Amino acid sequence: MVSIIDKSNCCGCTACVNICPRNAIKMKPDVLGFIYPSVDEDLCVNCGLCDRVCQFNKEYKDYSDGFDQIAYAFRFSDESELMKSQSGGAFYAIASHIIQGEGIVYGAGFSDDLNVQHKRVTSLEQLDEIRFSKYVQSDLGSVYSMILTDLKAGNVVLFSGTACQVAGLKSYLPTRYQKNLITIDIICHGVPSPAVWRDYLKYVQGKHKSQIIQTCFRDKNCGWNTNLQRFIFSNGVVKYGQTSNYLYFRGYTIRESCNVCPFTNLRRVSDITIGDFWGWHNISEKFNDDKGISLLLVNTCIGANIIDGISKSHFLQKCKTADCIQPQLVHPTIKNPKHDQFVHDYTRYGFLYVAKKYGDLGFNYRITQLKKLVKSIIRHESK
Repeated sequence: MVSIIDKSNCCGCTACVNICPRNAIKMKPDVLGFIYPSVDEDLCVNCGLCDRVCQFNKEYKDYSDGFDQIAYAFRFSDESELMKSQSGGAFYAIASHIIQGEGIVYGAGFSDDLNVQHKRVTSLEQLDEIRFSKYVQSDLGSVYSMILTDLKAGNVVLFSGTACQVAGLKSYLPTRYQKNLITIDIICHGVPSPAVWRDYLKYVQGKHKSQIIQTCFRDKNCGWNTNLQRFIFSNGVVKYGQTSNYLYFRGYTIRESCNVCPFTNLRRVSDITIGDFWGWHNISEKFNDDKGISLLLVNTCIGANIIDGISKSHFLQKCKTADCIQPQLVHPTIKNPKHDQFVHDYTRYGFLYVAKKYGDLGFNYRITQLKKLVKSIIRHESK
């Protein structure tokens, strides 16, 4: 019987919920909105499937097929599509290739109320719904069982998610149904709080007295390396902010399991790993145009076949793994020493309090920015 005493032992992948033959497990949220399994002992028959399906440990299953991992720099050839993508357009290129071959794609998108959830996509028009980075842990709902149904029907399925979600899916699916499954995992800094995101949306909408109808966590029109969030309101106004990103990248809103994540290495669980290629300067200075470039790690023969299918249509350059290594491929995100105090303050005082104390809405942030400006001026004058 699954029992989560230490929250850092659960990534919330939902594999245990989907595998339970008695529907004895439900996922329940904590104060930050992260979901954890809760067992109805009256329904549980102690079959042990929930414990066996869990892959969130250092002994997670190895899905390599003998293929020697290859790293690539990737950029979408069509500049208009490139600018619609968060980095180099790798996900869109792969996903559109699958859809054009009459396959099905699952990825993270926004619900009508701007919560992040995984969606099933079968057309290029729908594909736009699951593009871009989402700095919130996605709600998988019944996606694992939906994928199993699609695979049983003989469909080709592409699933994109974090490494723990991919590992959970593969552990849940019977091996005989995985021949038509293609997986992409995203190089992950950690998953941020759904509850803090919802509170931030309420704050922004209240401040501007209008409903948000569209948002982007990283607006590349402001620069690929920026973390500005774009909000489009029902009254047509466009505004920018960074509070939820600011709290996330400083580790305040990250799920506790992310600080001990076993998947932060080059032993990937997916066919293809994608992310921002922050080591682009090791490849070529021609990418110094702030338009973005993707990192691709091809991990299996299945992944290699997919990349071969799109290679003639886009820019693809093989590179050394050493040129593209980044912290999340070496070790988990380091826990912010103030994280527990942040959770305490958020629980007791709410979003606006922590946004001012720890984020960019308060006096402390303004003082920090002023100090940075003064130091920059001093350095400039000393040259």
